[in-house]
Amino acid sequence: MVNPPAVPEKDGGQPDGARPEEGRADDAAAAPRAARSPKAAGSGRTFAAVTSGLAALVLGATVVSVPVPYVVESPGPAYNTLGQTGGKDVISISGHPSYPASGSLDLTTVYVNGGPNSDVGLIDLARSWFDHSQGILPQRVVYPPGTTRQQVSDENASLMQDSEQTSVAAALGALGIQYDQQLNVASIADGSPSSGKLKVGDRLVSVGGQKATSLAVVQQTLAAGKGAPVEVVVDRGERRRRPR
Repeated sequence: MVNPPAVPEKDGGQPDGARPEEGRADDAAAAPRAARSPKAAGSGRTFAAVTSGLAALVLGATVVSVPVPYVVESPGPAYNTLGQTGGKDVISISGHPSYPASGSLDLTTVYVNGGPNSDVGLIDLARSWFDHSQGILPQRVVYPPGTTRQQVSDENASLMQDSEQTSVAAALGALGIQYDQQLNVASIADGSPSSGKLKVGDRLVSVGGQKATSLAVVQQTLAAGKGAPVEVVVDRGERRRRPR
């Protein structure tokens, strides 16, 4: 038998002309990439989860900070009307003898959070719900739609002036001194039923057929009408008229 001639081998132990197994080399090169892929995918999922969590937190903070159409009434500071503020007497009397007073006569106030001056958020509303010293009211009950910050300031000034006049009336009544009182329109909220009909400075003569002798009479007459229109007679300058 004749044996086939031996094929000489080159360095590396492979026969001359033999081609390396490219498939294995490619698999070996691809293996590290395949091994890294799960880590990369995991990192992507982690980043997406963190991003979603932050978005939820931001959304939650946004929802909490959204103003709600309510106002919160809470006790405000009390002022001693027999004392001083800013170095001046709260009550000063001129033209009549006055005498020093002892003790205190406190003026209580109510702080209103919400409306044109400030916003009430969900957290504020929830906190006030469990605080029995605070009251929650719909904003439209306290401030008619369209009320501006300036109108609120004007109304507060008017209420303070009315309180001062009421105090004077009480003092005059205690001293037996006769006096007259009149009701004037101090401000009108935009969009209210009186807008365009009454004017600032109008003096109320009668409301719903009742003489406007006091604010209580006007309030009782309007409450009895349960929201129905009433006839109002005013003095405007030198003329008495019925606003239309």
